[in-house]
Amino acid sequence: MRKLFILLLLIGSFSTIAAQPDSLLKVVATSKNDSLHYKALLDLAGIYSDSGDIGLDYLNSAIQLSLRMNDDNRVGIAHHRKGALNYRKGNLQPAIEDLNIALKSVDRANTSELGGVLNDLGLAYKSMGKYEIALSYHLQSLKTYQSAKNEEGVGIAYNNIGQIYYYQNDYKMAIAYFTKYRDINKKNGKSAAVAGSENNIGGSYTELGNLQLAMQHYVSARSIYDSLGIGFGVAILDDNIGSISYRLGDYKTALVKHKSSFDYFKKKGMKERMVFAQHNLGLALLGVGQYQEAEQNLDQAFELAKSIGQSEAKKLLTESLSQLYAKTDRFKMSLMAYKEYTALKDSLNGVETQTQIADIQAKYESEKKEEELRKQKEQLYLQQNLMIGGSFTIVVFIVLSSLLVFENRKKKRLYVALEQEQRKITESITYASRIQAAVLPPSELIRQYLPEHFIFFKPRDIVSGDFYWFSVNRNRVYFAAVDCTGHGVPGAFMSMLGFTMLNQIVSTNEDLTAGEILNRLRADVKEALHQKGTMTEPHDGMDIALCVLDTDDLTLQFSGARNPLYLIRYGELIQYSGDFMPIGHAGKLENRPFTNHLIQLQRDDMIYLFSDGFTDQFGGVSGQKFKRTLFKKTLLTIHKEPLAIQEKMLQDTLSSWKLNYEQVDDILVFGIRF
Repeated sequence: MRKLFILLLLIGSFSTIAAQPDSLLKVVATSKNDSLHYKALLDLAGIYSDSGDIGLDYLNSAIQLSLRMNDDNRVGIAHHRKGALNYRKGNLQPAIEDLNIALKSVDRANTSELGGVLNDLGLAYKSMGKYEIALSYHLQSLKTYQSAKNEEGVGIAYNNIGQIYYYQNDYKMAIAYFTKYRDINKKNGKSAAVAGSENNIGGSYTELGNLQLAMQHYVSARSIYDSLGIGFGVAILDDNIGSISYRLGDYKTALVKHKSSFDYFKKKGMKERMVFAQHNLGLALLGVGQYQEAEQNLDQAFELAKSIGQSEAKKLLTESLSQLYAKTDRFKMSLMAYKEYTALKDSLNGVETQTQIADIQAKYESEKKEEELRKQKEQLYLQQNLMIGGSFTIVVFIVLSSLLVFENRKKKRLYVALEQEQRKITESITYASRIQAAVLPPSELIRQYLPEHFIFFKPRDIVSGDFYWFSVNRNRVYFAAVDCTGHGVPGAFMSMLGFTMLNQIVSTNEDLTAGEILNRLRADVKEALHQKGTMTEPHDGMDIALCVLDTDDLTLQFSGARNPLYLIRYGELIQYSGDFMPIGHAGKLENRPFTNHLIQLQRDDMIYLFSDGFTDQFGGVSGQKFKRTLFKKTLLTIHKEPLAIQEKMLQDTLSSWKLNYEQVDDILVFGIRF
């Protein structure tokens, strides 16, 4: 499912206009006052902004008039309005051209207009998928508003910076910026803006998997928009609520909501919104099994996205078309669409883009601190001048104080240096976590072949030693839950090694059984780690539960290294145990082949693969481990629920068990219903 509608805050839009069109047209036709004539043209453009190109025609007239007036600031304002209107209509390149003219023309003292132009340039580049350029403009907009103490503008910049992090999958950072925007508007009593931020916070919680909290924010936002009679906001919230319904498997409700949203945006001629709403409509149709109608809507949305240069939408649509082709047995077309999706994803969310965004944010923070330091020095300089000419007692006091300050600063410098080193290390690990997350297979891809599944994945540290793995080769679907030695950075290194080796093994050996794959993996790990079988060498390696699904006859092969597979059928839990030896050095056992279990699947079979993080978690009243016995009872309790609900129930169970105890290990539970 695509990301949710996030509210864009466009500055160069048109405020409410009190005058009637007839009176404004009279001013245009008869007034010899250029200023009144110019303002009337801007107001008419606002009134007719949704009426084809009429609004753009009035703005072109305003530009020509301001050029004759030789008034650069008015030229900039008119180009700003024109750029904003082109953006609303989905004409991204013309919008950027107009906004760049506005940026050169607007009076620098007009900070409200200048901040708005910078903001709208950021929005246009964001829509084109150029996130690093977009962030640069939004940060410039933020600085402009901050210097002018324009609180409303600061809030808008916070919101739009939050969007960049949202589209780069950094949802916690996005929530932080959206919350700043909401709090500013709550303080100033701006209900519509509060609703917008509530919507955006809800979108972020949706992507984090907290659907209940997301729905609370959506309902709050929709209620505000409805009470204010803002149809645009209601349409956005309907689409987002439809997306929640889709994720919960309620495709009929999703279909109604997405259709209503799409019809609204189509009526208003809002192309960018139409693209995303029609994409969601296509997915809902796919969910109810109307494949022909789904394909028609997805194709139309893709063509519209191409025509307006909306890269984020093209990425989502190629992914969805890949799913549709797979569902309708057009696997070659599915693969081609998925390759296109991967290329778009790499260009939009790749490491280089994320690095540039991190660099831009760091530069902004650095400049902000330098500005604060400059102000502190100026303040100190003024204080020192006031002190000159004081009594001898004051001088002595200053000297003694200076000595103390010097010592304190010396200690503080050491502390700051240590803090900076720690931050650098943390930033490096955080960056590594992004790489690790990018390697993991997307849930949408897994859903193509395992439509009903959930993955509860909760690393103990920033990076994880647990990972889930998924691959497809012809009629064979491979999936696994893997627990590498250690957690944090050491575990993450092992996880990358394991992920790469598994991909290589199945891509070059199509007919291996699950047990043979583990035999090959063990040999590769031992060779990579130079394990010779001596007692003194480190026993690094991994535990794994691996499955190979044959989609033709619905047989499932399972092989495990220490980790089992749980199958629940007709309310009974059946355990298939893994061999009691790891992937890696195993002493006398390491030459023994791994057991290959064969399971004939039946309808509604529920299977679970997992690492030991959940069962080893300390908690409860007596501070004991959760253990497998209680884990089995938990699975038997929840196994009939929808998959998204099962994941949420496991999260809640863990939270209520853990209490105030620290998480002791990475946690991974992979559930699939057939």
